[in-house]
Amino acid sequence: MVCSSCGEVLQRGATACINLSCADYQRPLTAEERHANRPRPQAPTAPMRSLHGSANATIACVATVAVSSAIAIPFGRLGDPAPLAPAWATVYLLIVAVAVVGAACFVTWLFIARRNLDALPSANPFWGRSWTIGVWFTPFGNAFVPALVVSDVAAETVADHDDPRRHSLVRLARWWWVSVVIATAFLYMVGDRRTSRSPLVLSMPPGTITDVTLPSPDVTQPAPIAVVLLAVACVLTSAAACIVFVRRLTALQQQRFQPEPE
Repeated sequence: MVCSSCGEVLQRGATACINLSCADYQRPLTAEERHANRPRPQAPTAPMRSLHGSANATIACVATVAVSSAIAIPFGRLGDPAPLAPAWATVYLLIVAVAVVGAACFVTWLFIARRNLDALPSANPFWGRSWTIGVWFTPFGNAFVPALVVSDVAAETVADHDDPRRHSLVRLARWWWVSVVIATAFLYMVGDRRTSRSPLVLSMPPGTITDVTLPSPDVTQPAPIAVVLLAVACVLTSAAACIVFVRRLTALQQQRFQPEPE
């Protein structure tokens, strides 16, 4: 961009002409001039690998698991110590199968999203591509490191560090993982009457808080209805957060790889 009065070439992000002999010296640029002179991220060095297929598959699986779980957990009496009815046992197996497929689709989507960052010159992710897969199989670390890996991909998807979308996407990624951990704890409290007798110990990151121990429940009594409803609410919350996060990050990466209009 050049100054309309003296023809001086203005640097990117300039707010006024700095030519001392210019009639408009230090005159603030108009909104239109600032828009034309706004900083732009460097163009991608490679085309974007599409996220839509894995994103749509992830959303479909997550929504199916969430809705079916909200029905099956209370009506299938998952929290009762009595053996499951064969029909409900089949339903739970189908839910688990869809959840496994959804997890595979999400990991595939996350790997592609992280790989796309390598084509963005302004992106500087801390975690390598292999971590988007390996983090889920890391003992103890898979309780909290996934939040760091996912939020890293979210942060580097947005070029401007001051962009509010960057901060909101990182917060969404972290809150999604917190909701997953909480939902897992409540599901354990509901289903543990049938599957386990030993307390569950949640290992916390070193230097934070002490490990959390969930005591073994009274296996002679059904799970309290409040715990069952909280488990359902947490499952629905984590599913909604996952769907919103996948949709937002997919859309933002699509924007990054599109030519920016003048």
